[in-house]
Amino acid sequence: GTTPGTAPGTSHETASPNPPTSASSSLPANPTTNPSTLQPHSRPNYERPPRGPKRVRDGMKLKALKENAPNTVLSIAWLELFRVSIDEEEFTQGFEYAKSGQVITLDIQPGAMVAKVQGVIGRPYSVRIGSPVLDEAQWQDLIQELSSEAIHTARLLSAKASDELHDVFESIDVDLIPLEASSLTFACDCRRPNPCRHVATVAHIIADRLESRPALIFTLRGLPFDELLDRLRHARQIQTRGVAMAHADPMIPETQLAAPPLEECLDDFWRAGRELEDVVQTSEKHVEHALLRRLGPSPLEGKFPIAGLLASIYDTVSRYAIELRDRAEGIDEARAFASEPGEDENGDDDASA
Repeated sequence: GTTPGTAPGTSHETASPNPPTSASSSLPANPTTNPSTLQPHSRPNYERPPRGPKRVRDGMKLKALKENAPNTVLSIAWLELFRVSIDEEEFTQGFEYAKSGQVITLDIQPGAMVAKVQGVIGRPYSVRIGSPVLDEAQWQDLIQELSSEAIHTARLLSAKASDELHDVFESIDVDLIPLEASSLTFACDCRRPNPCRHVATVAHIIADRLESRPALIFTLRGLPFDELLDRLRHARQIQTRGVAMAHADPMIPETQLAAPPLEECLDDFWRAGRELEDVVQTSEKHVEHALLRRLGPSPLEGKFPIAGLLASIYDTVSRYAIELRDRAEGIDEARAFASEPGEDENGDDDASA
């Protein structure tokens, strides 16, 4: 692209002003540009103005941290890892890059962040930050702790659990954010010493995301958030209903008889087989307000507990539904009774009449 103040089609990197053609031309006060001090075949030494990065359309910009300092444990600890590892000027430039939207793409993977950051030159730089992941035993302890109370899952889904998550990690002696900057790995294909301003740019974007999406830290530590939720639901199911209900017995293909061809079943395809008589319908013991019991106490505050209000609503709706069902069944029975032969309007047999 062209730089402001240059003619269209002229590259700022190669363009330089023409030397003065007469003594009356105005010259800078710099002695290196004075004709009397110039050596034969030498050219004036004009300083180029500093250039900023090439602008990116629809780049990723800071949102929560654009005007405000980080205020959660996660984002503060995350940025501190990079502050002690990156040169102060490069760290500041990274913040400016992140604020102006120089990140083109960002892919957050378990234990790695891969991004494209636009710098001064036309080609964007490839940046990768590696983070240590937790082992399976640590994940098991963490899931067990999180599944002990439904409020943890609710806070994860509502993206309001930054400091609470930190407390849960501390309770099982697991670091939510790596404690040592040396445990991180940095890579950028620019010519600056790593970690550079482009690495700092990605670090600021990640910190900004952690402000509003604290559950992102799980992916950074090795387990995608969707997979974590699945494991949490499974653990909650085991705690509330037992292992037998959580783990249904799968059908073993080797024990299943092969079905006959469809052509041989056309005559009695829609008829129930003799096996239907062997089916025994069983029903589990009804548990009132099972959903409310599973969710646990409500985090909402008010004059009346929200769980109690919902329970009253559920009871009222259930009673009304049962009344509608009984009323409908009563109508059906009345119609069936009225349609039976051998009775008149008074209910007497025709023979007795």
